Amino acid sequence: MKSGVSSKFSQDPDKFINDNSFLNKVQINDLVKYLNNSTLNLNQFLNLLQNVSKLQYDKINIYYILEQVTIDLDNEPIRVIEFLFSISNILNNKFFSNLSKYMRYILNIPEPEQVKEEPQSVEEVQDQKEEFEEKKNEILEELIKIEKKKDNFRKIYGILDQCSNENDLETMKKAIEYGYNDIQDYDGNKILTKAASKNNLNLAKMLVQCGDDPSFLGDSKRNALYIFCREGNLEAVKFFASQPNIDPNSPNVDNWTTLMIAVKYDHYEVVQYLLTLKGIDINAKNVWNETALQQAKSERMRNLLIKNGAV
Repeated sequence: MKSGVSSKFSQDPDKFINDNSFLNKVQINDLVKYLNNSTLNLNQFLNLLQNVSKLQYDKINIYYILEQVTIDLDNEPIRVIEFLFSISNILNNKFFSNLSKYMRYILNIPEPEQVKEEPQSVEEVQDQKEEFEEKKNEILEELIKIEKKKDNFRKIYGILDQCSNENDLETMKKAIEYGYNDIQDYDGNKILTKAASKNNLNLAKMLVQCGDDPSFLGDSKRNALYIFCREGNLEAVKFFASQPNIDPNSPNVDNWTTLMIAVKYDHYEVVQYLLTLKGIDINAKNVWNETALQQAKSERMRNLLIKNGAV
């Protein structure tokens, strides 16, 4: 596809979104490029998802589109709720449905009127249980069909991310047992460190809970703890710092430590927490002979470091 298509797509997305011939021919990577240069309203986005779900797009590709697309929801909470509810129906994903219900609850927005349902029978409950088990088996079957190589990293990540969203511990454990968590992308990331770089604690945490190694170092010698310190995710930092065999002073390839990177990005609460860890080296130096104190951008951060012994 030429760059001219991208310009036309951004000017009139409806023309392409509702053209099944176009959607059937376009490569997923090209479609994502067009979406990156466009902003869709809610109706356009839902039309797109409904149309691609009827064609050759599997759930992994649809999740890929979700990661890349920009949607204008008019800053209205009810539009966000409608978006989440529609996504849950299209993807058959209870996570989005539950999230929309939670937003209705905290914002005191009533549920749309529905016909009152009769209580479920034992047979109906059993059928739902069997359907859930079949779905888990389908996800695992889809995963084991994928060759474990760099080119398939994104697909594998998508499936494991789906497992974490659906709290599917059984499939996640099987995936780790079969070694799908050890696949690396072209930057040396495993699924765990890629999840950390996307600030995806839900996936990263489930991987570790199901047996993945929290201390893995990628090509740049950055583990999940280091990356979450960079992202400023305090909950994630606390989780990974509590894991066995995790050294908060472990440096990356340029001798940057978790404390240095958290200071550099001015994540004050993360720095506060790191300074409570036993053995934290506040005066460690990187390859340029710089300390955490030299990375501080605010007076508050400098005062915190000096108070705890930085020189």
